[in-house]
Amino acid sequence: SVVHYLMASFVAFSAASFFWSADVDGTLTRIGTYSQLLIVVWLIWELAPAEVRVLGLMRAYLGGIFVASMITVYNFASGTTAAQQEAALGVDRWEEGRYSIIGINENDLGLMLAMSVPLIIYLVIRSKSNAMRTFLWIQLIACIGSILLTGSRGALISLVVAAAMLPLSFRFLPASQKLAAGLACIGAAAC
Repeated sequence: SVVHYLMASFVAFSAASFFWSADVDGTLTRIGTYSQLLIVVWLIWELAPAEVRVLGLMRAYLGGIFVASMITVYNFASGTTAAQQEAALGVDRWEEGRYSIIGINENDLGLMLAMSVPLIIYLVIRSKSNAMRTFLWIQLIACIGSILLTGSRGALISLVVAAAMLPLSFRFLPASQKLAAGLACIGAAAC
C-alpha cells in the first residue's frame, strides 16, 4: 500500500543520513529501530488481515504490558530501583527513586505503558465480557501507577494525551462502566 511505501522511503532516507551524520553510532541505532518498526508493521499487515487477529495482537501486547506493570510494582514494593538493577548488571549509575524492569530503560518502559492506554480503552469499549472489562480496568490502573513509578516525564505527557481518549469514549461505555470511567478520570486528575 501507499503507507508502506512511505514508511519504507522514510527508513531509506534515515539510512542515507548515515553518510552525513555527526553521530554515526546513534544513526546506526536509529536505522535499526526504524527497520524493526517497518518489519513489525509489515508483519501485522501480512499476518493480521482480519479484525479478530488485530484484536488478538492487541490482547497479546496488553498481556505483556500487564506483566511489565506488575514487575514494576513488585520492584517498587521490594525497594529495588532501576539503578540497583543496572548495578547488578555491572553498570554504574546515579541512584534515583525510579523503578523499571531489568534491562529496560525507565523512559522506554513508561512509553510502552502509555502506548497501551488507548488500546485498553478501545478494548473496554469493545469487550462484551464483564470479566475482561474488569481485567482491563485493573490493567489501566496498573499502567498509570507504573508510569508514575518510572518517573518518566515523557511517558507522563504521553499518558495525559492517551487518557484524553477516556472522557471522549464515555458515550460508548455501558452504564455500569461509566462510573468506573468517571472514577478513573477523577483519579487521574488528582495525580
